[in-house]
Order: sequence, then C-alpha cells, then structure tokens
Amino acid sequence: MVMLALGSFSCVYKSDPPEAFQDPRYANWRTYSYQQLLVKYPPNHPQEKNLESFSKGYMFAIDRITRELKIPAMTDTTTLFFYSGFGQGREITGRLYPFATDTAIHFWLPSFPGPVIVQYLLPKWSPVEPKYPFLKHGLIALYDFSGQDYHAMTLNFIRDSSLIHLDSLALDATVSSDTERYQTAEAASFDAFVMGMFDVETLKALYETQLPFPDAVRNILGAEISVVEDAWLEYAMTLARKDTTAAK
Repeated sequence: MVMLALGSFSCVYKSDPPEAFQDPRYANWRTYSYQQLLVKYPPNHPQEKNLESFSKGYMFAIDRITRELKIPAMTDTTTLFFYSGFGQGREITGRLYPFATDTAIHFWLPSFPGPVIVQYLLPKWSPVEPKYPFLKHGLIALYDFSGQDYHAMTLNFIRDSSLIHLDSLALDATVSSDTERYQTAEAASFDAFVMGMFDVETLKALYETQLPFPDAVRNILGAEISVVEDAWLEYAMTLARKDTTAAK
C-alpha cells in the first residue's frame, strides 16, 4: 500500500464558472465551499448536514493523489456536482457512473470518491491517453479509497490459477474501473509496484509509451516481461503480508 500525507491548499478561485452552472437543471442548486472545493448540490440533499466532513474527505483525497503522482500544486477551484443519489445523477447526466470532465467532477453516492478524482487529475498528470489502458484503470482503482488490498487480491488470483499474466493484461481490452475489480485489481497492484520499486516518473514513462509493450518494459524497467512479472508478484506478496500483519 502507498503511504501518503495530507497537505494544504491555498484558496484561489477561477473567475469563470463551468458551463453547467448555466444549465437550468442546476438553477436552484446550492453552493458550499471548502478550501479549493466548490460543491454544488440540490436542495434537501440527504448529505447536506455532512458537507463539511464530505468536503474534508474530498480535499484529503485530492491532496493525497496529487502528492503521490507529483502533479503540480493546484491553484484553481475544483468544482463538484454532488447529486442526491444515482437516480438523480443518471437522470441529469445520462451517465451510469460518476465521472469527471476538464472543469468539474460529477459524483453521487454510494460510489467511492477516488475514481472520479483520479479521472479529473490524470490529464493534469499526463495529456496522453495510454496505449495500454490497464495502467490508467490501475491508477483509478489504486486510489479509489475502497480499502481493498489489491496486492492480496492479486495473490488470490495466483492461488485460483486465474492470474492474467502481464503481457496479456497489457493488451486486455475489457479492463474497466467502472465495472470490474479483476483486471483492475492486478493493474492497481502493478502500478503500485512500479511506483514503489522505481518511481512515479517511471510509471509515467510506461503510461505514455507508444512502444510495443515488451519493448517498453525492457527499455523503461530494464528487464524482460517475465522477470518484471516475477518481481511484481514478489512485491505484492511482501506488501500483502505487511498489510495482513498490520491488521492483526
């Protein structure tokens, strides 16, 4: 697991609101601000009394992800549309799952906060849409704040003889952090391995590469895929054991 620290943000707000502010469906929505987070929410929202703790959690998550991925310090407001639930969220946005755009985060419970925050921050980390999507979905899962141990899950796949090997995972077109936690569990474990054993810049180089995956692994990580896979799974075993020990 990646250990991160909470930092602080300065309060510098954008002068121009997102276009959604002009949408009549949001006309009577209220506004709550906390540090650099601007929350737009409908009247009688079931979480209205908890907006402060909710906002603190969101700012903690933004800061945590920003620090870990070494994204330049953000000085603009993060706008979050907080729908009353999945019914309202889907009705207004037409989307099945919470999502982020360049200007705002659209969120509803009972989803975890991390995935949409990562979606919002990733373009600020890299403008490249990765050739190997598992790297992107792995980051989304790694920072989903669900509490799941993706190293341990990966080890379970080995025990069940269902592990997707790294060369196949790189080419897997079905990986989706919205709908599954099988491929993305492995991807999250692998991303954590690259950041832990190398650094975030190395992960970014792999994320942005256009080389065939075996060549990219060889050039960027310095070894053949089979060697890297063995090192990754050994890393997962070590970290999962530490997590298990700490939980007792």
